[in-house]
Amino acid sequence: MKLSRLLIVLLLALARTAAAAPFDIASIGVQQYKADDYIRAAVALQAMGREGACQALLASAKTNPGPDLRFFVLCRMLFTQRGTNEFRHPYYYRAYIIGDLRDWRLAPIELVDGMPFLLTANWGAADGGGPESAENYLQYCMANCDWNTYSFREVTPKQKSDALAKFLSSNKFQRRLTDFEQKFFSAQIE
Repeated sequence: MKLSRLLIVLLLALARTAAAAPFDIASIGVQQYKADDYIRAAVALQAMGREGACQALLASAKTNPGPDLRFFVLCRMLFTQRGTNEFRHPYYYRAYIIGDLRDWRLAPIELVDGMPFLLTANWGAADGGGPESAENYLQYCMANCDWNTYSFREVTPKQKSDALAKFLSSNKFQRRLTDFEQKFFSAQIE
């Protein structure tokens, strides 16, 4: 009996330690978008649970004030629309996105079989009021969105290429992609 109580106390202590583990946004590169970086981060954050992940993201956002694409992508991966509430885009960009923005409900990304593809390399300040901070968008998601029940996981090279093929053949593009655009998306899974 005492052994089982001790085991429960140890498991709870380990769970708290895991939930309190710091999240370092610097683990995600900023020079070139790589889907694997975001998948690894999402896996680590989901392992912390919603509360632990939100606290870790908030702490990281406070040390990285201002708009940050990395937080926007992670929020779009980790949260989902709650009921009929809108899951709005971050107020940061006036982006060149191929097709109709309304078709890309998770812009600035599209999730295909767990792979987050960045839809644009052209980001600019939002109309009216300037860009939104990472902390502000995270607070919006925490208050208005549900935690995603999809469990992100590392993917194999074959799964990546299958997801890319599916993504590139999407009718949301509304036209044939240029060679440059195809290379831009392909580079995200390399």
